[in-house]
Amino acid sequence: MDKARSDKISEINLRLKMDGFRVALETRGKRNYLYLTATLPPKPGSKKAKAHQQRISLGYPISLPGLRRAETQARLLGTQLINQSFDWNDWWKPRAPVSEKSGADQLKAYKVEVFEHRLNREKYGPDELEALWRRRFLDRGLLKLNVERPLSLADFEAIAQALTPQTAQARYVVTELRHFAKFCGLDRVDECLKPYQGTYSPKKPKNQKIIPADEEIEALLPKLINPKWRYVFCMMATYGLRNHEVWNSSLEYRTKQGRTFPVCLVAAGKTGSREVYPMPSYWVELFKLDKPNLPELTVSQIRHGEKSARAFWRQCDRIIDQEVISERPKWKPYSLRHAYAIRCIRAGLPDAVSSKWMGHSIVTFRDIYSKWINRTQSEDIWLELDI
Repeated sequence: MDKARSDKISEINLRLKMDGFRVALETRGKRNYLYLTATLPPKPGSKKAKAHQQRISLGYPISLPGLRRAETQARLLGTQLINQSFDWNDWWKPRAPVSEKSGADQLKAYKVEVFEHRLNREKYGPDELEALWRRRFLDRGLLKLNVERPLSLADFEAIAQALTPQTAQARYVVTELRHFAKFCGLDRVDECLKPYQGTYSPKKPKNQKIIPADEEIEALLPKLINPKWRYVFCMMATYGLRNHEVWNSSLEYRTKQGRTFPVCLVAAGKTGSREVYPMPSYWVELFKLDKPNLPELTVSQIRHGEKSARAFWRQCDRIIDQEVISERPKWKPYSLRHAYAIRCIRAGLPDAVSSKWMGHSIVTFRDIYSKWINRTQSEDIWLELDI
């Protein structure tokens, strides 16, 4: 709120006070909507017995017309308080009671709402839409709700409380919980759930990410003992896949201009289906990626990343025990995807191509991955330019 509008509110409050009205204007929220503040009788249904300071939302923006209407309403409220004619029914309407529908019925209706307004039905086919519904909504907390009965805010809060604070999972899961809770008509959703959402943002990382060099990747991954998990991490490194996408991908060999090359077809990625090309291509043969060999997981796709990370550290510990390597790598397995992005940048690929291969918008690709180019990589890129 700028100083001019703040001064205008102060002027109105001063006039109200001088005229004997015990009512004041204030603003709340990010959009600075106007409220009346006064000592008022308890609301209908309240457990309090005595008058206490309360707010009445006007729904007016902090504009000159909004301020004029707000002052008029403040004078009306002040007059009612002086005349002892105040009635909550004139100023406040209680929310309609929450539907007694079961959570299953609410979830079914919410799915229709999501398909109509939040998923691009022209871009994705029916199978892809179902996969997106499961990954973006069901797997993000909604499956954990007990939908056999009407849902309460406590059901949503119990899921939010179990999340690790300030993480990507907390941000995305709580966001979807809030959307669905509001759809169910529950009251005080943001007040209850938003604190669990945290402030995580991939565009504003709190810590410096360590990206493995190609030499480190080539030296470590072939030494992982379990062939199924080794395949997962080698696919992530060679094609820049997200953890869960490895289970939804396959290789297709194509021949063009006398050269045969393997293209990775991602059937149901975070951003739909796409084609990805190996960077570098010889890793396909080095890591033996022509023969798919995946571990079987019984958990939902949103937990594939968690399972993959734990499996990576277990595999590293096994080869440490056998004295194949001396210590764990300082980078996380998801950094294999970041290394792929930097490899694309170093190869001089246009951002439009790199972002398409990685399943991102151009803006996201630039905002996220350009931040992880460190000093050594910058020096190498400059030296490769030979200028």
